[in-house]
Amino acid sequence: QQISWSIGSALGISADLSDYREVVNTSVSDKGYVVTLQEAVVSEGTLVTNYTVQREDGQPLTWDQIPDGCLYINGEMLSPGGSGSADYLDEEETVMGIVESYQIPDGVDLSQDTAFRLSFGRIGYENSVKGKWEFAFTANGADLIAGTRRVELGKEFELPDGVKVTLDEFTCNDLEQRITFSKSGGTRYLLMVTAKNQEGKQVEFGVRSSDEKSGYMQNEEILYDGRMDDTEGNVWTMTLYAVELPEGNGQISDDYVQVGESFMLEF
Repeated sequence: QQISWSIGSALGISADLSDYREVVNTSVSDKGYVVTLQEAVVSEGTLVTNYTVQREDGQPLTWDQIPDGCLYINGEMLSPGGSGSADYLDEEETVMGIVESYQIPDGVDLSQDTAFRLSFGRIGYENSVKGKWEFAFTANGADLIAGTRRVELGKEFELPDGVKVTLDEFTCNDLEQRITFSKSGGTRYLLMVTAKNQEGKQVEFGVRSSDEKSGYMQNEEILYDGRMDDTEGNVWTMTLYAVELPEGNGQISDDYVQVGESFMLEF
């Protein structure tokens, strides 16, 4: 399972990403742990990697023994970490597979060869083991970006606090489906879009990146092969929802309210 494990299988995507991925397949050992960076896929504004971690002595891993590090692009540090998921790849729980997504800032041209460096400085969060597991590779997303389908939306809405939100564009490729949006200012409201087709299938788009001016939402169901079918003739009913973020560190409510009227997205 470790050998056949890939970004596509980790994300539950049925599409074949072999034409777009950079196979790194490099291992680094330090402090009794082996980290293997297997693949990298670059899309518009995104780098997705998958890697494994295991102990040199073959002993089982606990859930908190996940590498923590930073991503560098063309020599500049991007962020202290990305977002992703992890799972055991064997019954003995000695190999952990992690898939991680990093949001790339505007201004980085990912359609050309880009130098990446992924540097892990510790494994685990409590009683962590400090070491150095570093990987350097070059990748570009030219083919995946060129194959991205774009549908202009241009739908404007007003949130309860008066902030204007425009759903600008729907984009779709073999890796992801997203909705980009722009805003008239900062807001305490978190956005979500649902899409429902004629057969009753429904998927949700959750916010992955946002600032005071713009952001994008990603189809969360795509992780379980819940892609929106974008073949010609398919029609989806799109509905925008919002929920107010709590003050301080309070828990986010699930009480989303509909914003404005639903609209149709037809392919």
